[in-house]
Amino acid sequence: MPSMVLHFAFLSDEAISYLVFTFGVLFLYVGWSTAIKGRASRSWPSVDGKITKSEIKTSRSSGSSSSGSGKSYEFIVEYEYSFKGLSYSATRYSYQITYNSARQSGPMRLVHQYPVGSMVKVYVDPGYPENAVLLPGLNAFSFLPFVAAVVFFAFGMLMFFEGT
Repeated sequence: MPSMVLHFAFLSDEAISYLVFTFGVLFLYVGWSTAIKGRASRSWPSVDGKITKSEIKTSRSSGSSSSGSGKSYEFIVEYEYSFKGLSYSATRYSYQITYNSARQSGPMRLVHQYPVGSMVKVYVDPGYPENAVLLPGLNAFSFLPFVAAVVFFAFGMLMFFEGT
């Protein structure tokens, strides 16, 4: 049966398996910390805030997108709020994982939902009030880093044990 292990001239198979496994650990850490904060944000107190920036950032994609334009669009938001007598500014829309969109319609919907100057409800981490979100909680995409972690762990282990 042919080997499934990738071969690189400058790295041993064992080093590659450790590297892949390390990526799994990294994805696990990112996924875990995001999930903890996202879940906690559902119980954070809310305060009134004001949108100070709401726009779409357009970037050129390295590959072609499904729309064929080669562009991706990202919702950019900034808002200010006060918590326990102190003023803060934040840029996080949500802990829910959202990706750049190949279509402008999704980010455009958010720009219309959060126009500059509008008053919004801001959910504030009471332990670290500089951390805030406009949309608390998690979505199904929030678990993608865990899926990536499992894939990298599995391939790392497969590569390690196949090489021994």
